[in-house]
Amino acid sequence: MIFTKPSALRAISRVGAVATKKHFSASTVARISFALTPEQLELQDLARNFTAKEITPKAAHHDRTGEYPVEILKK
Repeated sequence: MIFTKPSALRAISRVGAVATKKHFSASTVARISFALTPEQLELQDLARNFTAKEITPKAAHHDRTGEYPVEILKK
């Protein structure tokens, strides 16, 4: 939906501001941590290793030929 009237845009802005203020107080925002959990770090490391060993060495071939990397997806 596209709003072209300035009043509609102001109304949308107010709704967003109210939702933000209502759901996130200053103390809540101060307690948010974006650090990865140990499990997330392990998954990140697993994905990096898999990419380095399985995807990167074959990427140029698939880029040149346009072949779908079915054998990689099976792993």
